[in-house]
Amino acid sequence: MSSPDVPAATNPAMHPRIAPRFISRPRTWSLVFTLTRTLVGSPVEAQTVQPLREPAEFAIDQWTTEHGLPQNSVNAILQMPDGYLLVGTFGGLARFDGTRFTTLERVDSAGRHVDRVLSLALGADGSLWIGTEAGLLRRRGSDYELYTPADGLPGEEIRALHVDSRGTLWISAGADGFARYEGGAFRSVREVDGRRISYVSDFSEDARGSLWAIMTEGALLIPDGDLDRAQWLDGSRPAKLVLHDRAGGYWYDFDRATVRVSGDDVRMFRVPGGALMVEDAEAGYWVGTVNDGLFHFSIDGDTAITRRYALPDGRPGFLVRSAWVDADGNAWFGTNA
Repeated sequence: MSSPDVPAATNPAMHPRIAPRFISRPRTWSLVFTLTRTLVGSPVEAQTVQPLREPAEFAIDQWTTEHGLPQNSVNAILQMPDGYLLVGTFGGLARFDGTRFTTLERVDSAGRHVDRVLSLALGADGSLWIGTEAGLLRRRGSDYELYTPADGLPGEEIRALHVDSRGTLWISAGADGFARYEGGAFRSVREVDGRRISYVSDFSEDARGSLWAIMTEGALLIPDGDLDRAQWLDGSRPAKLVLHDRAGGYWYDFDRATVRVSGDDVRMFRVPGGALMVEDAEAGYWVGTVNDGLFHFSIDGDTAITRRYALPDGRPGFLVRSAWVDADGNAWFGTNA
């Protein structure tokens, strides 16, 4: 089987581990909240983790069903061009204007539908794509179109969506494989080079325009979005690419640590759980974990600055399911009960 045409240093399986600090306090909770920086930090360069110091603090606002959310499982967050935030939950889709939530109902000749939303993406033509447990929805204006396996999708449960830099929509149907939507048609992919696609949890695109299909067992690299050139990327222990940062670094989730690879420079940060990661406006990093809550870290000189954020009620552990950094630099995170 061929190897991806990427530098050796980019493959985390080819680098030794480093052992910095680690924190673990597992719990679970349910919310969607926004974090706003109150002190401005300095630009970040990835370095080896050093003893912790107290970082700048962020303010936390929290919203639940008590504030108008349709349901407390926040699986997807997306900002629309008009500035509104869309929030996908198991109780449907809602729009947030900064003050209140408005549920966006889907009503047709069969009546009112309550869609269990898993993923969201904005199409190149302005269409809103909505992944649900029962198919893929396309919303244009107030009209909805429903796509199912009968239309060429590999499965009904749409776990992840991604619109790449070429405007192509990529669709994960979890363990059933993934698909590409282009030119009005779906192309399903269930195996590559005779190897079956395992559970596709997410997609990520790097600065070169290559797409990564992230799976429970390794990853598939698709150069320039060309499926005919797709290649498996394997390591002794599969890693999940979680971020390609503005400085060109690749961040991977390795079990209970997060690794940054940039050329020949490899750094490891001990952060609990399977990471969901975003870069904030000040070049700091947010890491959402499976059961251990939310962490923010940055680098100040030779010192790694890390803070773990608890909920307003003091609970430190919860499951982070989705993340979005809006146009104003606020970081939003959705969790699941």
